[in-house]
Amino acid sequence: NPWLTRVLQSGVTGLVCRMHGAFPEYKALHTRAFFLLSSVCYHLTHSGVQAGMPSAATLDKTGARLSVIPAIAAALGTPSPSVVRDSEEVHEAAALALGDACASPEVVTLAVSSGVIEGLVAAMEAQPNAGALQENGCWAIRQLCERADAPTRARVAQSGAPRVIVHALLSVQWPRFTRLAGLREKGCRALLAPCAPNPPPSAVDGAALE
Repeated sequence: NPWLTRVLQSGVTGLVCRMHGAFPEYKALHTRAFFLLSSVCYHLTHSGVQAGMPSAATLDKTGARLSVIPAIAAALGTPSPSVVRDSEEVHEAAALALGDACASPEVVTLAVSSGVIEGLVAAMEAQPNAGALQENGCWAIRQLCERADAPTRARVAQSGAPRVIVHALLSVQWPRFTRLAGLREKGCRALLAPCAPNPPPSAVDGAALE
């Protein structure tokens, strides 16, 4: 993937992550930045799997997936109303980037130690009718749990993640949210993930991508 190679070599992922701290008031910039980081992480994992590599980390020599975690953790923290009045889109994009970044146990360990799961749960609870955030949040919890060890899964459970997943499954408050079936699918997968082996062989370094 020439595009992916150039992006990784350019160091643009680090630059995009730093923009979050440099321009805290620009919600649109944060949203687009996290969607870009999500795409980079997604294609990084897929490229490794499609090439038959036992570890997609072979392509991630610059640690791009690890580098996005601090920015995601900062974004998912509850912002001051004077900085960002409406964080729904930012949190939606950050949750998607988190799910795509958590393709290896190393990334999961850093994410959990950064408090990202507590931030995600808080964001989902604060915006219960934000359909895309709920969907991406369930996806991120599933990705994280599939690559986590038993103590990490216990922390996820204690964070309130099961509670917000169940709310996402049962809520019918989104009549305009056309992806309701997809949300509920991701919610079911998120509830199942902690029950799987830890981690299942197919989930190590992004091998399970469906």
